[in-house]
Amino acid sequence: MRLRTLFLSLILPLSTFPLHAQNYTTDAPYIRMTTEGGWDAKDNNAVWMLTITPQSGAQNVWVDWNGNEQYDTGEESYAEIHPVTSKTITIYGDVVELDCPFNDLLSLDISHNEMLEVLFCQQNLLTALDLSKSHSLTTLDCGYNRIQSLDCSSLLNATEIYCDRNKVLETLILPATDKLTRVDCFVNRLKTLDVRQLPNLHYLYIDENEIEEIDLSNNTNLLGLTCSANKLTKLDLGKNTNLTILDCSRNHIPQLSLSPNTKLKTVACYSLGLSGESLDELIASLHTNSASESKKFVVFSNLSDENNICTTTQVQEAAERGWTAMEEIFNSEGIVIDRIPYAGTTGLTEIWAQPKLFIYPNPTTSVVHVCLPEALAGATVTLSNVAGKTVLTLPSVERSFRIDLSNYPQGVYILRVGTAFAKVLHQ
Repeated sequence: MRLRTLFLSLILPLSTFPLHAQNYTTDAPYIRMTTEGGWDAKDNNAVWMLTITPQSGAQNVWVDWNGNEQYDTGEESYAEIHPVTSKTITIYGDVVELDCPFNDLLSLDISHNEMLEVLFCQQNLLTALDLSKSHSLTTLDCGYNRIQSLDCSSLLNATEIYCDRNKVLETLILPATDKLTRVDCFVNRLKTLDVRQLPNLHYLYIDENEIEEIDLSNNTNLLGLTCSANKLTKLDLGKNTNLTILDCSRNHIPQLSLSPNTKLKTVACYSLGLSGESLDELIASLHTNSASESKKFVVFSNLSDENNICTTTQVQEAAERGWTAMEEIFNSEGIVIDRIPYAGTTGLTEIWAQPKLFIYPNPTTSVVHVCLPEALAGATVTLSNVAGKTVLTLPSVERSFRIDLSNYPQGVYILRVGTAFAKVLHQ
């Protein structure tokens, strides 16, 4: 009996440790992160907000909350909210998903956990992210950070990549894979983007970058494309016959044909500099729909630099093909708040009625002088004939300039400076 009592006294203290404490070691895959302060740090209530998903059956996951590089009792608990006791923590064990947004992260090292499949690290302060060992990642969201360059070439199993609104992102390298179906990289500084190696890409959102051209000829499964507010001068969608949504507005694409794109349901093409013949050709290329399936043709906006001219006649022509002309409505902060039916302009007399430009002599036999209000200084100038064809473009002008019409045919021209229009008569 005395021997049994002694034996029990030796083993009972061990029961105060977790049953699998021997599993909580630093010899396991790990993820390390450093915060500037943590979530809610401004109110002196800084906490970590993490969602950690272990691999099925894994019993080796723990978090070094205090940063002492060893397991302490209780660190096997990785509840979503935990006080910040160390600005650098390490997650050990077989983790397949990590959600860590809004933690003011300055760094995130996932290179020592190659089994990670899903990573949500958006809304932090990251300036870099090493993905070279992340071969298992299927979903990545690192948007709303400060990342300047992102190499995703190792993500051969990825189906979705989100790196939007980093604002300073200048380089994005995408993997060559038939698994990737969606890429969001809008509101960045990308000048180029190669998507030719993504045959099953379904959705591509690249708005508000500095992209001058993009090759979409291999993306035959593309369903949705938004590329507004870039520097595109042409857009070839001849191979993208499955497209249902297109927004290519706020570029300078003087000619656009959508004849092959018979599945389109929404087309946004405002602020492209379309008018007259070029807009007639675009409308004629739209697939004719039945009256019961009217689709959206967003051809105008309330932006101050709107440069499309769509007449009531053209609105009617679009309607006859089953397309409802729409106007995009922005608030004072440049955010879209509505989309309303657009009636079109009533004709050139409405355009000429805007008393913003002072032109003399008008009519002219050769040279006209143009004076601008201060608000239009530096704006782009275009001169078009009555058919809507642009015959002259001046990229930026002073408040006073001249145009020599000596070598142009006699007739009526439309002078456009920013948002202002005027009629010029060459005799």
